Amino acid sequence: MTDSVSTREDALIAAAVEAIEVLRLCRTRTIDAPEDRIARDIGERIGYGALMSAASKEWAAANARAGMPPGAQHTCGPCEVTVQKTIAQLVDAISTYELEDDYA
Repeated sequence: MTDSVSTREDALIAAAVEAIEVLRLCRTRTIDAPEDRIARDIGERIGYGALMSAASKEWAAANARAGMPPGAQHTCGPCEVTVQKTIAQLVDAISTYELEDDYA
């Protein structure tokens, strides 16, 4: 294997490991909070996707008013099952390489 191929493979593995770590942050949390009832009521009325999208947009606007750089707000993304499937595909793709940490 040439140095250039090894370097490209190392870069791809590093990117896959980073993607796995970021995607694992997307799992559903189950923390009971007083706001749950309010969020449920709004979500049932306007739709949960609309609620998430509006919350992200308003969070970005609040950050901008506070002088924060763009991109600090929570974002909406794919459903959890899609995230888990993608993680599994990434883990499978890099499983043939010996890694320092276990990403399975």
